[in-house]
Amino acid sequence: EIEAAKPDLVVLCGDLVDERTTKEQMEETMAVLGTIQCPLGIYFVHGNHDKASYTQTPNFTLEELENAIDGSGICILTDRLEEVTEDLTLIGRDDRSTPKGGKRKELEELLEGADRSDFLLLLDHQPCELAEADRQGYDLMLSGHTHAGQIWPTGLISQAAGIVEMNYGQRKMDHLQVIV
Repeated sequence: EIEAAKPDLVVLCGDLVDERTTKEQMEETMAVLGTIQCPLGIYFVHGNHDKASYTQTPNFTLEELENAIDGSGICILTDRLEEVTEDLTLIGRDDRSTPKGGKRKELEELLEGADRSDFLLLLDHQPCELAEADRQGYDLMLSGHTHAGQIWPTGLISQAAGIVEMNYGQRKMDHLQVIV
């Protein structure tokens, strides 16, 4: 179905697997996603469930997950940027719940070395720090995490508490456009 839409690129904004996913299911998921044909590639950022952090007995390690993703030809963007074309740069953030090394890079730091005249597409699993992303000149931010408010009233509580800044939808700021 994805290929039928003829995408130029595919972005995966996290939570593709979780604590209940077996190692075999995780590997199969990544293998299937890796077969999607698109000229500019497939890019992935971690979600809070991908690393199976909410269980003491995960079915796979972070290393096994990343090996399956890499082995499927999917590019992992963990706090780094990738120049996809001469005028498109993807920037991927590590998930804020479980960043590698305990801290993820700041939005400004992620743009070091970027051509700011490019279209700057930010992939961040959790929709947060929107005003800062707008100030830094990002053009578009794609996020997931909130499940479009499906788990009622969790989405409303998360937004009211400031855990996420948007539950779902689209928002246009001064420079940044956000889609959750």
